[in-house]
Amino acid sequence: MNIHPDMTIFDIVSTHQNTIAVFKSFDEQANECICCTFLFMTIRDVAAIYNFDLASFLSTVSGKFSDRTLVPAFEVECPDERC
Repeated sequence: MNIHPDMTIFDIVSTHQNTIAVFKSFDEQANECICCTFLFMTIRDVAAIYNFDLASFLSTVSGKFSDRTLVPAFEVECPDERC
């Protein structure tokens, strides 16, 4: 799954928890917790609010998102073998 500028922070972190560390790495620049404050805003909106370079911000998040070591945030086990 590729990320795009119009995905929300929630869309990303709810699917892959290890991207939270990427957003946390921008907290100091933002002077607040991006995940706490802007969870339902898009990558594009967050970049605009903090004057982050959109391409760079997206690339940083995408790099972690496409990492083969991603851990899904929610793993659902199907109790039925037909799943």
